[in-house]
Amino acid sequence: MSGQFVAKSVIVFDEKRSSYTKGQEIRIKIPATSCPVISARDTYLRFRVLLSHDGAGADARMPMMLNSLVGGAGLIRTLSIYAMRDNTLLEQIDNYALLAYLQAYYGDSENDKNIKALTEGAVSNKEKIRNPFYSVEEDGDGYKIGGYKEVEICLPLKLSGLLSPEAYNRSLPNVALGGLEIRILLENDVNKVLQFATGKAGDGAYNDSLCYAEAGSTPPSNPCARNGSLGVVANGATMTPITLTNSAGANTSAQARTYNYFSGAFDNAIDHMGYPSVDVGAVNDGGYQFVNEYLPYFIDQRLVVGTTANGSFNAPTGRITAINVVEAGGEDNISFVTDGAGAVNADAAGGIVAGGAVCINVPDQTYDFTISQVQMVVGVLQTPPEYVSALLNKSNTSAGVSMDIKSFNNYQVNQNAGVTKSSLFIPMNERRCYSLLCVPEDLATRPIYADSLRPAVEEPSQYHFIISNMRVPNRSVELGRIVEEDRATNSFSRNEPVHSKELEDALNNCGVRVNNLDRSNFCFTIGRALSRYGHTFNAQDLAGEVRLNVEYTAQTKNLLWNNYVCCLKKITTNANGVSVEQ
Repeated sequence: MSGQFVAKSVIVFDEKRSSYTKGQEIRIKIPATSCPVISARDTYLRFRVLLSHDGAGADARMPMMLNSLVGGAGLIRTLSIYAMRDNTLLEQIDNYALLAYLQAYYGDSENDKNIKALTEGAVSNKEKIRNPFYSVEEDGDGYKIGGYKEVEICLPLKLSGLLSPEAYNRSLPNVALGGLEIRILLENDVNKVLQFATGKAGDGAYNDSLCYAEAGSTPPSNPCARNGSLGVVANGATMTPITLTNSAGANTSAQARTYNYFSGAFDNAIDHMGYPSVDVGAVNDGGYQFVNEYLPYFIDQRLVVGTTANGSFNAPTGRITAINVVEAGGEDNISFVTDGAGAVNADAAGGIVAGGAVCINVPDQTYDFTISQVQMVVGVLQTPPEYVSALLNKSNTSAGVSMDIKSFNNYQVNQNAGVTKSSLFIPMNERRCYSLLCVPEDLATRPIYADSLRPAVEEPSQYHFIISNMRVPNRSVELGRIVEEDRATNSFSRNEPVHSKELEDALNNCGVRVNNLDRSNFCFTIGRALSRYGHTFNAQDLAGEVRLNVEYTAQTKNLLWNNYVCCLKKITTNANGVSVEQ
């Protein structure tokens, strides 16, 4: 019916007409009077977001952005939609951001990513030089200083069965529901929402292109800058310049390395980064604040140098006053000049130790976000008055008005650290199911430089489901090849064919157009299609329980399994009120 009429846009503001931050709830009421029939494909959430921190000085000038895979969707913890006629809950998706991450990782095409970068704040990290959330300017002394910018985001609620733009052929009879109330609970963990603009680290898969670490902490296992041999600087000495080169040199050099997934080896971070070489040129001449689009160093930052291989750090150096490119042996090397002292050597043996990290200093500070100017842009079909009256009258009869929506229910189950064999009970009770998507979440607070939306995975070995006392599939699905990349031994993730096929079938059943199944450990998800050929599975007729039995070779994390059930819900509004059958 929606194709028969022209849609116009109606702006509906949030209830408080206020600004919001982490853990707060946004409420938007879409009235039935001005929005009687809604076109979901023309409806989206619009707001402005400003990132911030409580730090000061050069240490605090860190370019941040929203999660590069999901952008604004990463701000949403829970999406709930109510019928205002009698306050009936029509749809609720818990841990919305994680499900959006899953859909984006496996489903987004390159065109999807480009559109989301322009409209949804999901800017790829390799485009960080054009990071819309952070700007860099020169101060009076010629140093580059940074600050955060307010960014407008237009966010379709793609996972909602009611308001998804994928519902092209359906109009939403809002007048029959008495209007809609949308409640958006914002994510309370800022580390899940934000990430550093760091180069290849933010492609949603891995964080390997640069070492970010707070002083005194352990850096990622593969920092960008690692020295290949023991240096000779006396303990407690200072270095300026500090040079990242192909091979470790005396006194001032450390080997700049990163893991190249294309070659399966450690490469020179400056030339490779898993991408073609870039002619960087000098950057302290009023040009870009970054060395190039893959290395996120810029003037006014401070560095920390490891005291042990993958261990603790010395105090930060002076701030960077110049970044130069020095050619040696046919290779481009990066040289940092600092304005002050700072012990950059390692332990009592002296020098930058083998494997010691040279990292951008990440100060101990709190990051935050503020959302303002919230509004729902509602596509309203310009229908004849008699059509609206007919809908309203029918909604008050015994037959009423009904519609089916495809949505997700999330059943969360805890798994304790150290438990290598788990039988996870999933209390699903939906009558028309399509698929199960089981996603483990690390309950530990992860550092701000990590991709904290990335599902948790250590060393899974196999899994199977128990559905109505039957083992599904009849042989356990092997997971032994799906491992975290071990950069020390140059191993990297591989796929298990049966696992990949099971996941593809489950995603397709949910309406996700699968465009990527590569490196499934980077978005570890166990999937099971519960039905075939457009049919549905009735979980209410089960003779037994639904369980996920999963085994690990090693498991050290406290996990929260998010078990998303993709199902059809039937919404009916009649003389007795609004009801939801699922």
